[in-house]
Amino acid sequence: MDRSSTRPAYLLLVTDIPGNRQAFYRFLLEHNKVYIVSLELKNQDCTN
Repeated sequence: MDRSSTRPAYLLLVTDIPGNRQAFYRFLLEHNKVYIVSLELKNQDCTN
């Protein structure tokens, strides 16, 4: 399969949180809808 003709099934967006430089929001979109929202620390080394 030619990779140039494939599209990802989801889109990942990451945005900083105003007033907190150590954290960010991560949004996972699927079929143009938000599927997952998470609040994460930039120096975080594990997740649940």
